[in-house]
Amino acid sequence: MLTLQQARISLNEIDAKMVSLFEAYQIDQDQITLDKLNELKKSRLAIIYDVAIYKHQNNLAIYDPKREQELIAKNLALLQDKKNESAYLRFINEILEDSKRLQKKIITSLDHDE
Repeated sequence: MLTLQQARISLNEIDAKMVSLFEAYQIDQDQITLDKLNELKKSRLAIIYDVAIYKHQNNLAIYDPKREQELIAKNLALLQDKKNESAYLRFINEILEDSKRLQKKIITSLDHDE
């Protein structure tokens, strides 16, 4: 299991790759880029599993608005073409919602196992 710090480092690396692929997809909209984005989303959600366990063990909230805003700002700064900003915001917010839903599901499952 990853520590929270290790998970965040991995998530930051994945997010940076996703920003780049997102922009490439905005230009070409090819299936290969879309497949790569989906693989990165899956990798991201796999790491979220460890985040959820850490949060459960340390009684931390699933939603951390400060961390989420920092993550969004950091990723927006990586965008090369600012005209993609609103589309990227929709994209990253969808991913963050998926992450929170998964964390809730994992934590609920862990609570029922206790």
